[in-house]
Amino acid sequence: MKDRIETLKGYLKRLGNGEPLEAVRKDFVEVFKDVDPAEIMKAEQEMLAEGTPLSDVQKLCDVHAALFHGKTREEQIANAERAVHASTLREERETKTRELAQIKGHPLWLFANENGALAMLLEQAEEKIKDGSANKKTLESLRGISIHYAKKGDLLYPVLNVRYGISGPASMMVGLHADLSDSAFVKKPFDRVSRTDSRGRFTIRGIAPGKYHIFGLMDGNQNYLYDSKTEMIAFCDSIIIPSMEAAVRQDTLWKDTATIDTIKTVGYTRFLPDNIVLRAFKGINNRQYLSKSERDKENHFILSFSAPADTLPVLKGLNFDEKDAFIIETTPRNDSICYWIKDSLVYQMDTLEVQLDYLYTDTLNRLVPKTDTIYLANKLTREQREKLQKKANEEKEKERKKREKKGDTIRVEPTKFLTMNVDAPSAFDIYRNIYLSFEEPVASIDTAAIHMEVKVDSVWQPAPFFFMADSLMPRQYQILADWQPEQEYQLTIDSLAFIGIYGLHTDKVQQTVKVKKMDEYGTILLNIKGAAPHAVAELLDANGNVLRQQPVTEEGTADFYFLNPSTKYYIRLFNDHNNNGVWDTGDYDKKIQPEEVFYFPKVWEMKANFEFEENWDVNAIPIDKQKLDEIKKQKPEETKKVQDRNKERARKLGR
Repeated sequence: MKDRIETLKGYLKRLGNGEPLEAVRKDFVEVFKDVDPAEIMKAEQEMLAEGTPLSDVQKLCDVHAALFHGKTREEQIANAERAVHASTLREERETKTRELAQIKGHPLWLFANENGALAMLLEQAEEKIKDGSANKKTLESLRGISIHYAKKGDLLYPVLNVRYGISGPASMMVGLHADLSDSAFVKKPFDRVSRTDSRGRFTIRGIAPGKYHIFGLMDGNQNYLYDSKTEMIAFCDSIIIPSMEAAVRQDTLWKDTATIDTIKTVGYTRFLPDNIVLRAFKGINNRQYLSKSERDKENHFILSFSAPADTLPVLKGLNFDEKDAFIIETTPRNDSICYWIKDSLVYQMDTLEVQLDYLYTDTLNRLVPKTDTIYLANKLTREQREKLQKKANEEKEKERKKREKKGDTIRVEPTKFLTMNVDAPSAFDIYRNIYLSFEEPVASIDTAAIHMEVKVDSVWQPAPFFFMADSLMPRQYQILADWQPEQEYQLTIDSLAFIGIYGLHTDKVQQTVKVKKMDEYGTILLNIKGAAPHAVAELLDANGNVLRQQPVTEEGTADFYFLNPSTKYYIRLFNDHNNNGVWDTGDYDKKIQPEEVFYFPKVWEMKANFEFEENWDVNAIPIDKQKLDEIKKQKPEETKKVQDRNKERARKLGR
């Protein structure tokens, strides 16, 4: 395998020496008549990693394509069949792929259906181009192709990297532009490229003297330029001027593990700059379009849009009356809207036909009115629902007859209540609230039916509290109180306190909680140096999830109290330049970098009644070395892999 890849690289050298392309093509076809595509992919990866110019790699693509030029469709099919059956393993994978593609909702099922739809769009576009009827609308209909392949890149490339060690597009491409204009990144392929390794490091070799702009690109569609907001990017504000200088380093030879034999001074060439740090980000996609319409349950449907909006879409029912038909739930960004259907006669319909008027971003990046007709099908048809109901009635009748034979003729049907989930653990944390959540929207609330009591000398006494709707989570409410440590509280909610939109009401609920002691918690106190005037410290768990946020004070402090013991905590900080309390991404068009993020290179194994006070200079350690490996989503290569690679390089050099 390795020899074949080296041979592939040899063809590139021949091209670089000026040998005619056709002569190289001829040799390539003779030697690699049955070449596995994986070999070509591996060779391309290695050449890019070694700093091979992009133009040479593109020539290899031409040679690769020559394998198929001039062949009939029958020959292509025959070659494909031979390639599929060449390996038992490959055949098994193909079979498994076909099976997964038949599972509704699986990513392969989605891709297969999208491929079919895109093929039809392309055929229609070709026909319109041939007969001269193609227009702007024809081109707009093809825009989904780039979205489709960006989606594939986001889902498939990380799997290839993690499971099979194929870096490919899963790693960040780093490239140079000698053209210093801002438009080069979006209009021209890179002059020279490399890829990051598992630690995010990169090296670009063979650079001619000059001035360059440097960029990072997660190239989803593989065209070597930034042309989609879905692609992750990075850019450097300053111009890069490659240089070199003579330098020395000291190599230590050891007699044994404890005794130094010789310290040698070794000269080497140091290539500069060698300290470039690029901060990758995915820009805000402001292109507005309807990304998904889904009726996951019969009584509601969800419309998802690609970007936030200032206004809600306007709905018109084509086979039902839309006036006062919905309870509408929105996210703060209005990019996901849930419509609860109030009328049972409407939501029992097999398909709802809806005319949707909303703002859409056209090819000129303008928000223009757009009208779509969507069809929201019930997962179960009326016939299927009636069949299930009939089966349920039959089961009830069988049960009734069994009871009748035993002489048990009286049975009261249980009352159906509105489901209410009460999140109030018996061992209650002093810093948290009680949460009430519902499976459907609430039509009315009787706050007088909600009672909070505290136990004082074994006697329950009324305790003040606040009741409020959650600003972020629809159908969720909070109960807040001034919880005191070691105190016992009792929450009582009378029946009929909450009534849902379909007429169901809640049952009576009574739940007791006891607030934990103060000495059951730990504390982390931070003295921070080097942060921006507005900064936010975040407490993370072992999965990198944010548990709490704390603004850094003017004195440079941020404190986290009431931390549970036997828990690992990590800390991150971002400079909140616009003082909005959230981390903001970058914008290449406006030349805005993402807000800086720093990690405290330490993990705290919290203990009860422990207090940790830490001094943290956010710039003391290079930013690329701060984040601990255990909370990185992409783990670095194991040491053994690095050692094996170095051994292979030494073997090639004859050492």
